[in-house]
Amino acid sequence: MTKRDALIFLFKWKAGIFGFFMLCFAVAAAIIVFVPPSYLATSKLLVERNRAPILRMVMAPGMDLAEALNTESAILLSRTVMEAAVDEQRPFARPRRPSLVSDAVTATTTWMEGVGLLYASDPRERWIELLQKQIKVKPSIDASVLQISYGDEDPQRAAALLNSVMKHYVAHHVKVFSVPGSAQLLRNRVSAIDDLLRARRAELASFKKRSSVAALDETKRELVRQAGVLGERIGSSQAEIDALLTRFEPGHPELNIAQIKQQRLKQTAAQTADKLDRLEADQARIESMQLEINALETEYRDYAKRFDDALLTDQASATAINVSAVDQATVPLRPQYSRLLLLLLAAAGSLLLSLMIAFLREYFDRRLTDPATAEDILGIPDLGSVELLSARVVRAALGRSVA
Repeated sequence: MTKRDALIFLFKWKAGIFGFFMLCFAVAAAIIVFVPPSYLATSKLLVERNRAPILRMVMAPGMDLAEALNTESAILLSRTVMEAAVDEQRPFARPRRPSLVSDAVTATTTWMEGVGLLYASDPRERWIELLQKQIKVKPSIDASVLQISYGDEDPQRAAALLNSVMKHYVAHHVKVFSVPGSAQLLRNRVSAIDDLLRARRAELASFKKRSSVAALDETKRELVRQAGVLGERIGSSQAEIDALLTRFEPGHPELNIAQIKQQRLKQTAAQTADKLDRLEADQARIESMQLEINALETEYRDYAKRFDDALLTDQASATAINVSAVDQATVPLRPQYSRLLLLLLAAAGSLLLSLMIAFLREYFDRRLTDPATAEDILGIPDLGSVELLSARVVRAALGRSVA
């Protein structure tokens, strides 16, 4: 597209472009004039990711800056915080500034709710939803700071609402990360472990007394020695019986005496082995009970230390947290955007919109504008052209011809 084509386009649609521009600019200017300006209140919040959320809590390792900022943003924009701020400031109870646009919007909304096109909602609920949508939380670049902003037509209300949100956010932050009653839970656990440990120690002492295992190792060594001696004597008696069998027939008195003697040795060996088995079983049970007692003692020391730490942290201030307000919201002295800037933006937008409409009209315009185009389409030579006459000229010509 050449410059000549652009000029032809502008001159062809100059009336439409100017008309649409004036219409759009007039509507935008009316909105700018009649809609109350928005005053933006801002605040800043510092989030220290290298500290625990509260002093009573152990810092979670591995939390990066983005995760910490996103977590605090979600807590700040939570419904609990917005409800507390709205209930404290009660913006729905304050008189509203008169405005043609806002009055028209309110009347239209009321009518639509009355006919059932919209669901009626409580003013308090509308303000809670409004704050959740219009309060903006933006992280600063390369800094652990959140920028919080809120715009309202009333500068005092904007600052008061934002400061109230920040106050209730800090209280909700402490509540979210607090673990109430941890010291009492640990106290109960320590007491339960202590009672169980006392019972296990008494059970072990009673078992040792009942089993008479005061000199367990010495008794076990003595039984092992006796079992060895009895085994040797049984072997000797078997050799003696084998020698007697070569000399006497079965049933001989000497052979019977030797066999009775061997039987007694075997009974004594069996009794000794049974005593040794019982002794080893008692020793295994004592070792098992002692291991359980050792484990309970270790657990008791661990919980006792955690209980002492919990007592110290419960006495610490709950307000020692990892977030703090860098700047409190102050009452803004001037609107967020000046009307001159808004009018300039409205003019630029109106001009762009009017050019787009003209471009669409040009794209869908199928009228013939020059003889060469007509010759190309119809395939016949151009013999002449007649200027398009207006209706007024045609009526005047017809009147003269009749006269």
